[in-house]
Amino acid sequence: MKAVMALWVLLSSAAVNADVTGIYSSYKFSSESGDLIGAEMFITEGVSSHFATIQCSEGGGGNPILVPLKVAGDIIEFTVPEETSTGCRAGEYRGTVTDQGLHLHNLKFNVKIFLPRGKSFWVKPK
Repeated sequence: MKAVMALWVLLSSAAVNADVTGIYSSYKFSSESGDLIGAEMFITEGVSSHFATIQCSEGGGGNPILVPLKVAGDIIEFTVPEETSTGCRAGEYRGTVTDQGLHLHNLKFNVKIFLPRGKSFWVKPK
């Protein structure tokens, strides 16, 4: 019984303390049109909560915006406002963070996207 309780405590604390911070990006240039397409999200941790800078593109980069995140373990939630020039579809999003990346779901339009974890599109090698 003690072993089961210890395992439960260990798994519970891992879920609560999941590291969702990082850069998630699917940005690339279209091989057909040469346009910039995809999305990028940079999740950071503030004093008492998490925030994300998000930007999406379908031909040209939108303006990045900062949104507050709700975080519960490896699950994140945020809202893209209706009046924004970020290039992202407005509405509520829910996502799951993994070692490979961020699986996002726009609840308003029922659109699912995957943003691989890694480097920012905007940081170029020197």
